[in-house]
Amino acid sequence: MGKPKATTPATGPAASPFETPDAAQDVGRDAAVSLVGSNTDPLLLGLIIRGNPRHADAIFAYLSEQHGMALVRQVSEYATALTAQSGDGALDLGVTSAAGRLASEQGVVAGPDGKPVATADPKEKLPYDKAGGWDGATICAKLGQNDKLAGTDSDRERCTFAAALAAHVLAGPTACARFLVGFANEHAPKPAKGAAPTMTLRQRAAAEMMLSVASTVGAGTGTFGDLSWAQEAMHAYLTTDEHAGGRGGTDVIVSSMETYEPLNVRIEKIDALLGFGEDLGEGQWLMVSLHCEYDRPKQGKGDAAKGDDATGAAPSPKDYIHQLMLIRQDGRLLIYDSDQPSGQNLWPATSGRLERYLKGDYDAQYFMIQGQVTPKTADKAPT
Repeated sequence: MGKPKATTPATGPAASPFETPDAAQDVGRDAAVSLVGSNTDPLLLGLIIRGNPRHADAIFAYLSEQHGMALVRQVSEYATALTAQSGDGALDLGVTSAAGRLASEQGVVAGPDGKPVATADPKEKLPYDKAGGWDGATICAKLGQNDKLAGTDSDRERCTFAAALAAHVLAGPTACARFLVGFANEHAPKPAKGAAPTMTLRQRAAAEMMLSVASTVGAGTGTFGDLSWAQEAMHAYLTTDEHAGGRGGTDVIVSSMETYEPLNVRIEKIDALLGFGEDLGEGQWLMVSLHCEYDRPKQGKGDAAKGDDATGAAPSPKDYIHQLMLIRQDGRLLIYDSDQPSGQNLWPATSGRLERYLKGDYDAQYFMIQGQVTPKTADKAPT
């Protein structure tokens, strides 16, 4: 369902250095490996160095060791140019807005009844604790794929990204920030050997946004709006359409921080779905897509989000595929559904709750267990 037009200027998270949360603990080569990963795109590497100046020497040394001085010179040129253009560690929101319309004119999303979906206050600070963590369950319960931000336009398309981010939110702020930095690294366009970097302005804007959100998360100043912008940036990073576009519930988003076992099992009975869930270990999750049809108004002269009366057209059926996450967290089996009009997106995975998808709210035909994700332990993490 589309989002109505809004006239409010688009904004993003507050400008801040792109520092990762555990930089104080990471030193030397370990910090460089953590930040760089396998990325060789000079532009993205320049962004990382611009945001992590304290690790610049270690990153350059690592790049020289792995790829030689030719890449180091390219990266240095980009880092210098980026700092000169936007200032040391500052995110230029004007550039972000213009760069491929990561931020657009779209407004607040409406639910099936045409009313705004209940969402968290984007200015609300995330519930950090005094031990360097946060209440991930509370965050995921309030954070869905829909938001009150006028500048985001992928609300109806980003369930996959919301679910992937939620898994790392539940793992804590350090895991969340590392996931965002890793996402920018691992999904950066790979140029042909000897070719110039291929990152578009839109992708650069998305990378800057993800790194900026990683910074606020790690600094203990993150807000719900920052995480919504992270979802938007993840979606924009992997799509070419300036206004939302595809990448729906059948996508699989897995980072190098975890392993993925494809399953592709069709499930029509709740007991069978719960059976797979009961076998999950702590921190493991299942990517589950929901398959059904729903009636949507045909495009007419009115606003389709307002219903049939506004469009003057009869509804038309449309296949609906939506991704959910079934996760074992703190010993409990939970379901995360990012598209709940009530604004409550995290629930205990009970048969009664899951049954509503087949008989009530969605009248779905079946679930598809796409695969199982297992976080890598620290001693097995790639270096």
